[in-house]
Amino acid sequence: MNVNRTVFDVQLTAMAELAKFDITGNEDHLEEAHYLAHKSGLDGDEKTSLLNEPRLSDWYEEGFNDRVTDHAIGMMESNNRASEITVNAKPGQSYVGKIIDAGSRFNVDQAVIVNGLETHVRHERRELSSVLAGLINIGKFVKISYPVARMGIVDAINSPDLADC
Repeated sequence: MNVNRTVFDVQLTAMAELAKFDITGNEDHLEEAHYLAHKSGLDGDEKTSLLNEPRLSDWYEEGFNDRVTDHAIGMMESNNRASEITVNAKPGQSYVGKIIDAGSRFNVDQAVIVNGLETHVRHERRELSSVLAGLINIGKFVKISYPVARMGIVDAINSPDLADC
């Protein structure tokens, strides 16, 4: 099984599984469609038009709401971590580091090293896009580049050198 499935692959498979259920009545297909749509929301993937079917859309939203709930619980447990230095992402810049907070509907925070100090960079979720599914998640090491304003491109980083970020 390919570990690096794209958002398109996951959501297309969910749509196909739901169509198989509608045709055959086999509940295994319904369960797989539900799982994939929910997981796409839980992973924070961008919702594509492939999930416009009402059942898939509802399952995606349930997953995304579970993500937001998990985020709220995590923030309460960590006392908001508001004491960290946080800066907003800027056009023309690239940021390499670990995603430390991705549960908010509006922001994604990333820990990067600037001048030898850990700094938290805040990205607006609506500005981020990635081809790979589940990439914008806590603990993922990514490079987020802003070639132009309001357009953050997220790429996976597979370097062991970044494990200490």
